[in-house]
Amino acid sequence: MTEKSARTQRRELRKRIAAEGAPAAFEAALAICKDPKAPAPARATCAVAMFRAAGMFDKTDDPLDDKQLEEMTPQERNERMAELEDRLRQLDREAELIGLKYSEGADAESADLNDSLFD
Repeated sequence: MTEKSARTQRRELRKRIAAEGAPAAFEAALAICKDPKAPAPARATCAVAMFRAAGMFDKTDDPLDDKQLEEMTPQERNERMAELEDRLRQLDREAELIGLKYSEGADAESADLNDSLFD
């Protein structure tokens, strides 16, 4: 029997990591995130890793992301504000699951900001 090439070994290892390692890593990270007794830095690190894996830190292809505020129409600004508020609420819910507070008082601040900027 001949030895496997380094390339073949790497390919097989990547397949095994994807098939066995990634699900195990996800379950371990999720368990740490949900464990109220886990140290806060460990929970935060796992949360960030999960957000990255889910693509939540990736730039989207939304053309509004590239527009400066002053270049947007009032309608575009309102739409963008609504999207950002939805995203903030989603992050709050996810952070709350692991005992963190992402944006304390964000609703009051965004209401004040919305009143002053977009009226």
